[in-house]
Amino acid sequence: MLSSINSTLQAISDQAQRNADVYQEIEWHVQLAMTFELPSLEVLQADIERARGGLHRLRAQQAAGEVVLITDVTSKQFDRCRRVRDQFLALAPRLSGVAIGWQSIPDAKTELTRGVSTVLAAW
Repeated sequence: MLSSINSTLQAISDQAQRNADVYQEIEWHVQLAMTFELPSLEVLQADIERARGGLHRLRAQQAAGEVVLITDVTSKQFDRCRRVRDQFLALAPRLSGVAIGWQSIPDAKTELTRGVSTVLAAW
């Protein structure tokens, strides 16, 4: 039993040594990745103020109506496309009652064109 405990402790020790070697390797790579000098506090503060100025300019343009948020545009576009799709899907049930009275293919084409034109004219 003592030999199994000793072998387990030796295995744990070997694993810890291997992990330490790996961590040293990783730390060395991290140090190499940061070979440049960090900018001074004044430079960082100037960058922050420049970004804030840009943000204020964008907000002013938005308030003046010169720019709009992309989320507003995409949500309105999605709503319009959904409504057009719904109206096209509703065309078949609306025209099915009229289809019984169609006498010829030209009559059918005329009614279908009129229905599609009605849907598209709504936009």
